Amino acid sequence: MDSNLWIALLLTMTLVMGFVWWFWPKKPILPIERPFHNSNFVELGDLCIHYQEWGNAKKTCILLVHGLGASSFTWRLLAPLLAKNYYVIALDLPGFGYSTKDPNFSHNLEDQSLVLKNFLLSKKIKKAHLVGSSMGGAIVMYFAMQEKNMVASLTAISPATEPRFIKNIKLGFFAAFYRPVKFFLQRYTIKQIMREISHQQENQSPEVLDQYLRAYRKEPNSILCFAKAVDHLLRDTRMPSIYKDINIKLNLLWGDNDRITPIKMAHTLESIVPECELHILSGGLHHIMEDDPPWCAKIITQITDQSRS
Repeated sequence: MDSNLWIALLLTMTLVMGFVWWFWPKKPILPIERPFHNSNFVELGDLCIHYQEWGNAKKTCILLVHGLGASSFTWRLLAPLLAKNYYVIALDLPGFGYSTKDPNFSHNLEDQSLVLKNFLLSKKIKKAHLVGSSMGGAIVMYFAMQEKNMVASLTAISPATEPRFIKNIKLGFFAAFYRPVKFFLQRYTIKQIMREISHQQENQSPEVLDQYLRAYRKEPNSILCFAKAVDHLLRDTRMPSIYKDINIKLNLLWGDNDRITPIKMAHTLESIVPECELHILSGGLHHIMEDDPPWCAKIITQITDQSRS
């Protein structure tokens, strides 16, 4: 056979094999190192989900779901208090923390809710108490509508359920201007943001600020995922009226000084959700689980205990 033909065949086979390798579904690679002493990872299809756990796994589970731009780290003060009586898990949603950051993932209510379901099934947890903050509150509320039998109790901390307050974020802008956006995300910037969401003085420390900054400094897709979560979830115009179909008691925890999701949003939900109870932390901002962890732990424990009676 002509040598040129052999070369052509070899090149063709190389291209075909490269094409197949590139587009063949790949399993997520589990990290070797654990970011925290209680960290673990689980594969859910194409997603690698990071989570932290506290307490005895034989006890009833409380699943903590963070908000936009946050991670399981957000629960570091509250989780140990709840773990005195419960098995507590805080996961990083896709796009955040140490979990997979895939801009092709939808980041909408349906798919984030499905992640919660698959996560609980992977842990062989048939029923859990759900607690969600901000965007996480919107997700656990949607999950309770879809999977009522898997929900022991439902608690939302300042849930972000009013899309009219959210402006459209263009993904192309973040893709084109990642470097200047990354430069903007420095300790000083995050420090100002943290002052808006929590009174907790620990949040002003370099160690805490760096934890909130880590993904956005090191992983470019973090910013794209952030923007997609805003556009596909927080701007979902079905909210808040969609939550009229929640047929389990909704417990709301809110800070009356919350400037991110003002407390008037709580009153809107009270008028929509059939069974709803509002607990207000005087002087609390958006992250009341960081403002006053003992107060939050007390209320959540009361809620979980009542659900068993």
